[in-house]
Amino acid sequence: MGLRPMGAGDIGAVCVLEEMTNPHPWPRCMFVEELKLGPSRCGWLVSEAETDEGKLVVGFGGVAYTADTGHIMGLAVHSRWRRQGIGRQLWHGLAQCARHAGASELTLEVRVSNVEAIALYLSLGMVRAGVVPGYYSDGEDALLFELVGLQ
Repeated sequence: MGLRPMGAGDIGAVCVLEEMTNPHPWPRCMFVEELKLGPSRCGWLVSEAETDEGKLVVGFGGVAYTADTGHIMGLAVHSRWRRQGIGRQLWHGLAQCARHAGASELTLEVRVSNVEAIALYLSLGMVRAGVVPGYYSDGEDALLFELVGLQ
């Protein structure tokens, strides 16, 4: 598995993955706009795997920077490629992007039902910082996570 910056040519594969992993996926135009912001405002990464058909995007993630905080906007791994360390690798890559941008903390929201992601974030040293009732468009609550001392 290898990480690299997401490019415009990855948006189609990322949208397919987003639709597979998110009950309310971001539309294509949101990824296009995020990439236009450039690396000084946000970082988007893809994880690729070598398959018989060539390289395949099996995960992606994005982090935005505001002041001294990096906020993970999304992190997804194809269901067939989970439990192989790809989510952890993406998280570390996003944390590195945030550190390089000067962030000293990292935050994110996650669905309360996403038990696997919650376990991953806890194992990475993030702590629960609160709950946002009805955060998601379907009414599900979000758990807020943060990691202070990113530097």
